[in-house]
Amino acid sequence: MALLEAAEVHTSKGGFTVAERDSSPEPADLLIIETVKPDVEEFKTPMGRFRVHDALYGPLFEDFEMRGYTMIMAAEGRTEAHKEQYDRLVIAVSHVRLQEDNEGGSSSVIEMNPGDFRWIPRGLTHATTNVGTSPATYITLEFD
Repeated sequence: MALLEAAEVHTSKGGFTVAERDSSPEPADLLIIETVKPDVEEFKTPMGRFRVHDALYGPLFEDFEMRGYTMIMAAEGRTEAHKEQYDRLVIAVSHVRLQEDNEGGSSSVIEMNPGDFRWIPRGLTHATTNVGTSPATYITLEFD
């Protein structure tokens, strides 16, 4: 029996059938992602090709179709403007309150609770700042 902690990430190569049971008295929220592009090439750019200030990221895994990393951004931490090279799925691990400044001058505040997720399409040019009062922790999955 495997015990999972909040925000724990596991990857599998697939080709199997699985049955799982939640033995906790609390409901479990699971996010299962299956990639469906079998003929993709390797990622052409390294992970984390953007500059950060008061933030850090750590790689979780990398495969041909998908790769993931964790990001912890201090209050007032930020990423510099960058163009997304891949589609991304961002999954909040903590409460996240980010200001996103897009190319062209538009700006919005994004609030996410643990387990919430947001899709970021490739091609978007933006910068992000943690406008919350505590560190923002999230997992990012990139899709080739």
